[in-house]
Amino acid sequence: MRVASVLALGASAIVLGSCGGGDSSGPPTGGPTPPPTLSVTLSKSSDTIVLQEGETASFGFDASYTGTSPQPIVADVAIGGERYALKGSPTANGTSFTLEFETLPLAAGGEKTSTITFRLCTSANCSTVYPGSTQTFQLTLDVQLEDWGMFQRNAAHTGYVAAHYDPADFADAWTWDLAAGETLELSSTRGKVFVTQRNYFGQSDVHALSAEDGSKLWTRSLGDQAYTSGPSFSDGKVFVTSMQSSSDTNPQWVLDSETGNVLQQMIFSAQWHDFAQPTVFGDSVFVAAGYYGNVVYDFDHTDGTKVWERNGSGGAIWDGQTVAADEDYVYYYSGGAMDVFNRLTGELVKSMADPDFDWRGYSWEAAPVLDGNGRVFGFTSPRAYEWDTKLSGYSVTSGAKIWNTEALYTTAPAYAHDRLFAARHGLQLIDAINPATGAVDFSLAFPGSDTARSNVVIADNLLFVSGTSKTYAFDLSQTGYPVVWESDAYGMHLAISPDNLLLISDSNRVRAVSLAP
Repeated sequence: MRVASVLALGASAIVLGSCGGGDSSGPPTGGPTPPPTLSVTLSKSSDTIVLQEGETASFGFDASYTGTSPQPIVADVAIGGERYALKGSPTANGTSFTLEFETLPLAAGGEKTSTITFRLCTSANCSTVYPGSTQTFQLTLDVQLEDWGMFQRNAAHTGYVAAHYDPADFADAWTWDLAAGETLELSSTRGKVFVTQRNYFGQSDVHALSAEDGSKLWTRSLGDQAYTSGPSFSDGKVFVTSMQSSSDTNPQWVLDSETGNVLQQMIFSAQWHDFAQPTVFGDSVFVAAGYYGNVVYDFDHTDGTKVWERNGSGGAIWDGQTVAADEDYVYYYSGGAMDVFNRLTGELVKSMADPDFDWRGYSWEAAPVLDGNGRVFGFTSPRAYEWDTKLSGYSVTSGAKIWNTEALYTTAPAYAHDRLFAARHGLQLIDAINPATGAVDFSLAFPGSDTARSNVVIADNLLFVSGTSKTYAFDLSQTGYPVVWESDAYGMHLAISPDNLLLISDSNRVRAVSLAP
């Protein structure tokens, strides 16, 4: 981007002298007089700015010049980066200019170095540049998006990334294929993507892939396992829940994310259970299991000890669930009730009854979703055999269920922009559900007859979801919420990495789409 402004005029004049007598004419000129040299000095030549997700910052520098000109002096600024802009116009102060810049709201993640070029010209189109005036400023901008650490990204399971993306920038990045087994939900930190390779009642492995090109960085064999979860990531560690057999000694793995080495291995009870990704919050890793289900375990992943173990109040959910957590509580759907435990002690603080619970097997295949305002959302019924069920909302403040949807929903929803976005069963719709009432505020329509197959993932302006044959991006900022991008890559599990990769996992393949240059 280039900005040019006439901000100062030269104060000097050309003074012509003459001699008495004789021919006073000078030699003929071959064109216009070249502009004089204006030597520019910047107050600093570079800067480094580090932002956390959602933050903005301002920066700038002064440009001073020496010399004079009878012609206009125009400040011209060319910006080489895409994640910041000039704030207002350069401010003139005698023979110097002050330039201020600001980062764009919800900038894409990653570290990028770009160049800002400053120069002085005789006109706004900068057809003539003053010699000596061109100087460059190097900016390194590092936007550190949070990790996609666990089921639906975080311990609240919102599936939301506070970053703005332009579909015109999207490009296929890499594909990684498994020779055998299947992939599950993914997790990612900067530079790495973590994948579980599961073979039912066979060898299971955890792989770390390079976010840059999908090459394998390390593999950790877990040996023969009956069931294995997708990997979670936090604090430089990878967490995988698995079971070797129906027993009280099934392993909760803690691996070093740099090497794959085993750091801790805690044990828990399970009876032929499948598992969702474990939830990590602080020093705790929470596992929903139990020999007869209905048990939440809190393990300290720093020393490998069990902090607490508690039964849920309902007793109707055995597996396929991960809990939600915040600073105060752990949330667990026990079948017939949404239970709230004290996060530090495991004490059952309240149990919010779900009178609409319909028992259809023991596997919930979901997670509670938190809105950060004292509300919890979740499916009303197990989903192992029938994937469609109603969604419910609960108020922790009142300690009760506050709504139930009329429609049925299928895949894991996402929470963003004060709405719960969920895939409607039997219709080609993503509904935006009001968190206070459960009413559908608006809907996004799939093209053709496609329906949702994956979890819902949301960036600032875009909603991503895979259908049965494509992955789509809906624009939440446009009227009608149109599909603005689609890809033939599709899958069961989506994630957005801190490196701006849309990760698409299906069966034995992971594909990555770059969302930002």
